[in-house]
Amino acid sequence: MHYCPNCHQELNGFAFHCPRCRKPVGELAVEGDLLAIWWLEIDGSRSEKYGIKALKRAGESLNVQEVFPLRPDQNNQFVEFTAHTPTGNDASFKSNVSDVFANLQNASQEWEVE
Repeated sequence: MHYCPNCHQELNGFAFHCPRCRKPVGELAVEGDLLAIWWLEIDGSRSEKYGIKALKRAGESLNVQEVFPLRPDQNNQFVEFTAHTPTGNDASFKSNVSDVFANLQNASQEWEVE
């Protein structure tokens, strides 16, 4: 369980923005070649890691290089990823924000992207 650092609203799961005050409470980040999910402090700094995900595509591990936006909001329909494949090729792809959110809630540390 986590609480919004701004209005202290109880959050039952991960969120990018508080449903009550709409302030940012979570964000994505790239750590090494993995996707990290962070809770934020009131000043927007990272406070506590919520989880980490290894991205896979067609059964192959992807080395995540970039993710945008880090804090999707109602104006973003997609999250864009750039990654290196095991063969050394660059792969760019978009994932629907609702799919991103569903996968962040999933307890698995692996995420099979399309």
